[in-house]
This record gives sequence, structure tokens and C-alpha cells, in this order.
Amino acid sequence: MADDPLKEDVALLLKATHSKSASKRRLSVERVDQRLRQYAAEKREEAARHDEDPEAPLVHPQREASAEYYAMLLDPSLQPVPTAEKEQEEIDEYLAHCVRTGEAPDVLRLMPPCFRRDKEQAAWLATTIAVLMTPVMIVRVLLFTLCVMMHLFVCRILSMGCDLHNLAVWRERVIAFSGRFTGRFTMMCAGFWWLTHVDKQYFDRSKHRPGMLLFNHTGAAEILMSAALAHPSWVSKKAVRNLFIFGGIMDVNRAVWVDRSGSGNEDMVRQMIDRQTGYDANRPQIMIFPEGTTTNGKYMLRFRKGAFYAGMPVQPVLQRYRWRRFDPTWEAGLVNVFWYMWRLGTQFANCMEVIHMPVYFPSEEEKADPELYAENVRTAMARRLGASLINGVSWKEKYLYRDLFKGRIDVYQYDQMLAQLRGRPSFRTS
Repeated sequence: MADDPLKEDVALLLKATHSKSASKRRLSVERVDQRLRQYAAEKREEAARHDEDPEAPLVHPQREASAEYYAMLLDPSLQPVPTAEKEQEEIDEYLAHCVRTGEAPDVLRLMPPCFRRDKEQAAWLATTIAVLMTPVMIVRVLLFTLCVMMHLFVCRILSMGCDLHNLAVWRERVIAFSGRFTGRFTMMCAGFWWLTHVDKQYFDRSKHRPGMLLFNHTGAAEILMSAALAHPSWVSKKAVRNLFIFGGIMDVNRAVWVDRSGSGNEDMVRQMIDRQTGYDANRPQIMIFPEGTTTNGKYMLRFRKGAFYAGMPVQPVLQRYRWRRFDPTWEAGLVNVFWYMWRLGTQFANCMEVIHMPVYFPSEEEKADPELYAENVRTAMARRLGASLINGVSWKEKYLYRDLFKGRIDVYQYDQMLAQLRGRPSFRTS
């Protein structure tokens, strides 16, 4: 087992890249895509045949408001959502210059704009406050850990000897209540004394609510917020399963585990299709970060298609931080986790704004094309958040940049690996 699981992800990625030619990889992806589209269409037809109230989606209380809301956000006559193309071109030009001339690069200039954190103002004052608040943080950590362990105990007791996929409704409700309480209490332990909810009337808790929640991903606090809001089943990378306490809770709540090496992900998408098309309001919803990794909240990465193959309605939820002395956004590998936890926990108060959007009902065209569905939802979410769109950047590129940032690879290796990811020639050879 590698010491750093994130580094292992990059190694697996590069191994997979070399194992097949580009044409064979593309053909394999296309075949998987066609199989998943066909499977989703069959599941939708099967769900329609067995639906006790087939007209329910048509008379959903949010349907009319949703149509008006998204028609306004996706109106083609509006000015397009800003993109990061110019910033990306400048970074590529600087990388090409460093590779071709041998100039030692300023690594920070090569950082993708979606991962850059704002500089703190009056850093000396913020650090002084953090030192003085350290005893408070220790108490918060103890309360946080105790609360999470109590929730794990509740989950284990209520699921003992039971089929997790067929728990009694009363057991599900007790676990959900415990999870929502734990989510809110742990947020308070992290300094989020209050949450500002915008348009909360759009958050659907009716029996016809969708089986999928979509969140933008900027840090760790929104995971706690989602637990306080709905205690869903999370879609997460497999490495999280090994985390102390949290992996056990997520297992009981039937999390969907993603293998970032690429193997087995077709089965994972099928699992999401099954749970969306056959969603039971007595069971937890699925919650996913469709961007696949964290950003600074100013940009929105291209969405992964897995959540959209089912062609079922989804509920988008946005969040952003309001801060003065410490930016709560977190970049795995680029920000030291212990420093981040210390600074977050020593803030007297952290502020989060939660923006609720109506349920998104896909058109027939979007049902047949998950890529179109994902892009339309991303555009609507970015416009509502006031974020820019950025393409061509993913978790894979973040971890490559992390290795460059920490000196594990040089700029020539970075250029070569980045060229493999993007399917372009290396700047050194072009």
C-alpha cells in the first residue's frame, strides 16, 4: 500500500494511460457510455410501469416554478456564463515557456485558477487569534469526536443483523434524525453557529422528492451541512472508507464508493441509476459532488456524467463561505490538513450561505443525452452562484499539480503527464 493514497491515484492513472492506445481507450469509453444509456432507458421504462402514481412527476408542486426558474437561468439571450479560458491560456503559455527555455518556474503561476485561495488580510492578527483560541479548539474537537462516535453507535445498533438495503422505516428515521442532529452539532463545533439559507422553500421534502442531491464542493464543511440538511447517502472515493469513524457511518448509510483507478465504475453508475429510478422516499437520497473534487468556489468544473445517466430529476444545492480572516475552502494536497483544521477550529465563528435551487426536471433530449443534461445543470448552478466555468481541469490534474508543488516531479515530468491527460503533444516536443 502506498504511503500517500492520492499519489497512488496518479500512478494508477498513468499506468492506465500507457496500457491502451488513445483509440482503444476512446472506443472502450464509448461502449460503456452506450451500455449505460441503454440500461438507464430500460430502468426508466421499468419504473414507469411499476409506478403507482405515474402522473406524480407531472403534478409535482415545483414543476411549474422550476420550468420558469431554469428557463430564466438558461435563457440563450443572456450573456454567457464567464469562462476561465483566458487564465488557462496564460498558464499554458507560461508552462510552454519554462519547458522550452529551461527557466525555473514560479510554481504558483502554474496553479489552475480554480484551486487558488485568497490571501489572508492581517495574517499576524489572524494567527494571534488562532493561538489564543487553541484551547477552545481542543474542546470543540473532543465534542465533535464524541458526537460522531455516538452517531456511529446509533447506526451500528439499529443496523445490527439487518439488511442495510431493507431497513425498517422506523430504523431509517431514527438514523436520519441522529444524522441530522450530528451534522448540525458538528458544524457548530467547527464554528458554524448559524447557516444562512436562501430560497429554502425550494428544498423538496415531499414524498415525490428526487433521489439525487447535487452540491458544489469547496471543502469539508458542506459534507456536515448535507448531513444536517438531509443525511443522505454520499458518493465518495474509496479512500474515505478507511477514515476513522466516518467510513463506518457511510457504510451504514449505503454510500456509493468510487474507484478512481477506473475499474468497476460502470457498476457504480448502474447502482446510482437503480437507486434514482427506484427511489423510495423512506430511504436516504444520494448526494454527489458532480465536479469530482474541491475548488475555491469561484469556478465550476465540468460535471461528471454518472449522476445524469438515469435521466431523473435532481435537486441542486449551492453553498459559499463568507469570511474575513480565514478562507474555509480546502484543497486536498495543496493545504496542510492539520493547519487547515487548526485554523478552522480556532475561528470564533464561520459563516456559510446555503442557496437552494428548485428540482431540475430534465427534458426528453436531456434524458437521452447525459452530457447535455450535466452541462445544462452546471450552467444553471454556475450562473446562480456567480461562478465561472472551467473546462479541462479535474482531480487528476490537481494531484499532478500537487506533486509539482511539493517537488515530487519537475516541470518536464509535469508537462509530459499533463499532455497525456489532455491528449495533446508535450510542449517539449511540439
